[in-house]
Amino acid sequence: MLDYLLQDIIPYPMLGTIINGVYYSLIFIAMAAGLYGSYRTFISIGYEKKRLNKFFLLLVTVTYPLLIIGGRAANMFYYPAHMWGWKFFVQQLISGRLITFHAGMIVTGIVFIVLIRIMGYEMRRTLDTFFVFIPLGHAIGRVGCLMAGCCWGREISLSLFGSIYTFDNPVPLYSIILNLALFYFLRFCHRTVYMNGEVSELRGIIAAMYLLGYGNIRMILEHFRTEIPVFMGFTQAQVVMGFFMVTGGIAALTIITGYAVTRKYGNNDEAIIRVRRYRSLGGIALYFTLLSTVSYVLLESSIVAWPFHRIDSVQSAYKTILEYAPVVLIAALTVPWLWYSRLSVKRLLSWNRFSMSFLAGFFCAALYSFFILHTVRFGIDSPAFWPPVIILSALNAVSEEIIFRLVIFSLLRSVIKYRAVPHIIQAFLYSLIHIFIGGIIFGFLSFVFGLVLGYVMERNESIIPPVICHFIIDLGVIGAPLLTI
Repeated sequence: MLDYLLQDIIPYPMLGTIINGVYYSLIFIAMAAGLYGSYRTFISIGYEKKRLNKFFLLLVTVTYPLLIIGGRAANMFYYPAHMWGWKFFVQQLISGRLITFHAGMIVTGIVFIVLIRIMGYEMRRTLDTFFVFIPLGHAIGRVGCLMAGCCWGREISLSLFGSIYTFDNPVPLYSIILNLALFYFLRFCHRTVYMNGEVSELRGIIAAMYLLGYGNIRMILEHFRTEIPVFMGFTQAQVVMGFFMVTGGIAALTIITGYAVTRKYGNNDEAIIRVRRYRSLGGIALYFTLLSTVSYVLLESSIVAWPFHRIDSVQSAYKTILEYAPVVLIAALTVPWLWYSRLSVKRLLSWNRFSMSFLAGFFCAALYSFFILHTVRFGIDSPAFWPPVIILSALNAVSEEIIFRLVIFSLLRSVIKYRAVPHIIQAFLYSLIHIFIGGIIFGFLSFVFGLVLGYVMERNESIIPPVICHFIIDLGVIGAPLLTI
């Protein structure tokens, strides 16, 4: 807008300097307005002033540089996937010309969470207060976009009284209006929860509603912009907004469920445990969604190699183990959700009850594995290549059984009274991953095998039998692609 109004009055590069000055000044004003509004609200809900001053001094020090750094860090994802890489990422981080709001907010938000922990503040109530003022800051920042001429949409035509007017779609103006509406809505909700007698079970609901609200706003506005799709027909912002909406939806559902449980059962131990298990399911759902999306993007862009590929040397065979190692850590990080839910991990790791279902599962796994190994044409016959296959099969069996049977299935059984539902959900999630790996047929077979493994675990009351069955079938499923011509 400034470019259009002043280009005949002020020459470049002076005009460019003025536009950049206006743009970055409004980002600074947006940050200051958000922090000031948050500070006043913290005081009004009873936060101690002296301690709060120290907290905000830290925030003021780190917020602006983090917004810029985080905003630039996303620049790489505006380019085609074949250009992605660590070198290109660093280049964009240092000298990128774009500032992406949601990326800057994510980086800044992570540091905020760390500082909240350091200061010992209650996490959900503190985040709720900050999230009220993020849309206000965003609306002010979008004034900079409107004036600088960035983030406008594609050219459109409007017919009025017989005349046709052509202009770029003023997307920043829409964003300003919608973010102001979101700000006033969240402020009303915050006052309802905290000002009129705090409802402790609803803490965190403001942050969840922001993620849902802003996610929907930005998802819609992207249809009017000219961004290039980077993932399954979605723009970079829409991919992130999808995660925002999933996160907000899971968080809101978990919080409301906990509120309903507390209202029904009171604050006794049974209610506390039940609420913890719902929260754990919400956390696992979010963790599962994030890891699935990130893994898919990293693999599709070739930033990370798929570990189960054909090998031609012993060295490359053992390299696949290192490529798979992060998955083991990812699986291990789900176990604390069981401890938080007060479910006995020790009991599930022991094998105190034997069921014939284990033998049935073992026989099915062995038969399928033998069928695969018997029908493929091996390009490698040396016994030296089999130890990596065995190690990878063991790691994969342990990792997947921890995630899907030990954690997800156990949590589902603890809160859902209908016996078949947990079996179907865990098998469906297990098959979903395998659909991306091998297609619909492989996904269907994985769904059936997931049901078998869930039944084996339930009947034996231990994770060990399904791990063994899983290991046997992986000898064929993993061994075939590694050793086949």
